[in-house]
Amino acid sequence: MNFGYDKRCASRGGASDSSQMSNVLSHDYYVAVQEEVCVKEEAAPALDAVPFADTKDSVIAIINGKLVNSEEILESDILVEGGKITKIEKNLEIPEGAKVIDAQDRFVLPGGVDYGTRILSREFTDSDGVAERTKSFILGGITTIVDSIQSDDFEKSFEFLKVLKDSENGFYCDLSVKLHVPEWNDETEAVVEKSATEFGVRSFHVNPEKVSDEELLELGRVVAGVGGVLCVDAVTGSEDTRTPAEDIEEGLIRRVCSLAHQVDVSVFFLNVMYSSTLELVLEFQEKGLRVYADLLTDLENLKELPLDGDNRLLASKSRGKPTQDESGDESEDWMSLLYTELVLPEKLDISRFVDLTSSNPAKLLNLYPSKGCLRVDSDADIVIWDPMRSSTLSPSTSSAFNVGKEIDVFGVPEFVLLGGTVIVADSQLRGINCLGSLLAPPPHPATDRESTRSAVQRSDRPGCPSQEVKKKPWDKKKCVSQGEIFAKEMGIHQRPLSAHGVRNQNDSTFSTFY
Repeated sequence: MNFGYDKRCASRGGASDSSQMSNVLSHDYYVAVQEEVCVKEEAAPALDAVPFADTKDSVIAIINGKLVNSEEILESDILVEGGKITKIEKNLEIPEGAKVIDAQDRFVLPGGVDYGTRILSREFTDSDGVAERTKSFILGGITTIVDSIQSDDFEKSFEFLKVLKDSENGFYCDLSVKLHVPEWNDETEAVVEKSATEFGVRSFHVNPEKVSDEELLELGRVVAGVGGVLCVDAVTGSEDTRTPAEDIEEGLIRRVCSLAHQVDVSVFFLNVMYSSTLELVLEFQEKGLRVYADLLTDLENLKELPLDGDNRLLASKSRGKPTQDESGDESEDWMSLLYTELVLPEKLDISRFVDLTSSNPAKLLNLYPSKGCLRVDSDADIVIWDPMRSSTLSPSTSSAFNVGKEIDVFGVPEFVLLGGTVIVADSQLRGINCLGSLLAPPPHPATDRESTRSAVQRSDRPGCPSQEVKKKPWDKKKCVSQGEIFAKEMGIHQRPLSAHGVRNQNDSTFSTFY
């Protein structure tokens, strides 16, 4: 289009002034506008992102994700109401006013259950220090932890348990407690019963090297009476340098399992290091003993140990980190490290990952299926896992798990829900009040021994049902043996064998009549 001027302007490399601009504006020109036909299109309704407002007691829909349980993977949506999972179905009808989390290309996992943390190993006088150290766990996708009170003074332990119990909604994740029992004495039975009835403690840690077989039997009987679990560290600290460590660990596990089987008490072994001892644990489980084994969480060790079997779990043994410590902590990186080193190289699938880090620990706590799985009526402890997002391991994580150097890991919790409330969003801790509490798991039921144990059948005992066969090995009345019957069939006369229990060299199988 020619505007009717040849003068240089700013766009042509010359200076621009008001006369040039007025020259352009003074010309009359008209450009015909071409009209376009407008087409009305119905746009898809926009999904409401989860705001950083309080989501407590709100309705939350998690859509387009891959729901993972220990036994299945489903492409399904989840509806959360009142802190519980109320619906799991494809193409969920979202209620009006519900908050929506789009989990496209994400895994939806049950919250992690860490049965072996160490945040209480340092003596706190109030619950604030404990709460600060639970932050890193919830950021790492762990919604329930089990920790041990190590004090030998039971009165101080009870005082601290009361502080924890009174701190309702005082932690960033749910907390359960193991009570350390240093020895067996006249007060031990009363201590175990009080801790179970008043504070809901079901796990009791004992050092089997400091108690005799009789004392361990008595302790197991009392723990079984309150529906509890006997916790034993497989790393003994034995000073015996001549016996291989594998044999020491096997002897310890065989002794504890044999005694526990007599009183029907559940057993949990921490820091199991060898494949042979894992097979021994499985052997006692097949005999009817409720027994679980935690694998020593060392990167090289995990690559060698078999991870199959429904009696195994993984615990971080992490101490957590205080808020002012910005160097990172293994509790925050633990599940990401396991995912990178075990799931990505296909040493185990994502369902087995859930089994080891959530389902089996929840079963040991007797909280399954309320925790440890995603089912209707389960607690809405949910982790939305981004498998493509990466992070760098902290120095403390590298040291704790023997990685050797800082590495990048894949798989990060993007959203974490505790009891239906969003605690972590976009991998960041939200500025809300703590919602975790001290848990009181229900007691373990007694094992049905009749269904797991059967009487030994002997074929040489008169009247035994298994003896009713066509050919009897020995008939006392007729004094006829199988050897004599065989000889007659061959047309050869031979003296009968001696009576049962009588040794005669003439009955040797090295016969000369051939």
